[in-house]
Amino acid sequence: MRTENDVKSALKEMLDQIDAFHFPASAGAFSIGGVSDRLACYKGHFVAIEAKKPGRRGEKNQGLSGLQVRFGNCVTKAGGLFFKVDDQESINAVRRELEEL
Repeated sequence: MRTENDVKSALKEMLDQIDAFHFPASAGAFSIGGVSDRLACYKGHFVAIEAKKPGRRGEKNQGLSGLQVRFGNCVTKAGGLFFKVDDQESINAVRRELEEL
């Protein structure tokens, strides 16, 4: 994977494979600031997943903006799951965690 779009495509494919209900969230004037790239429901759990370009792990907050961190904190505080993915390994880790629910 070389681009963020590659990561997003692989994430979508993984969620399709496990039969999760999911959709891309789009930012706009009427959306929530920092909303994750893909929102899902799996086995009754709300899941928010932010996709990033590979190689951003060394950056502050692993490349997440302050609004994205805040959104993730709100999701987890409400009992949902929040993940950041940037390569196939992190997507596989999310899959394993979701399948264990």
